[in-house]
Amino acid sequence: MVSAITEGEKKPLKYPGAAPRIIVSAKTGEGIEAWRDWLSRVGAPVEARA
Repeated sequence: MVSAITEGEKKPLKYPGAAPRIIVSAKTGEGIEAWRDWLSRVGAPVEARA
């Protein structure tokens, strides 16, 4: 799990968290395709690993 705690009242206003939440499991594979699709939509390179 990735998480961050902001400090100060104005941080959420300065850095609004608009990223969607995607449930992903490396064990079962659940959500991997949705996560990969989201990465491709936001412009992050997706590399195939052998």
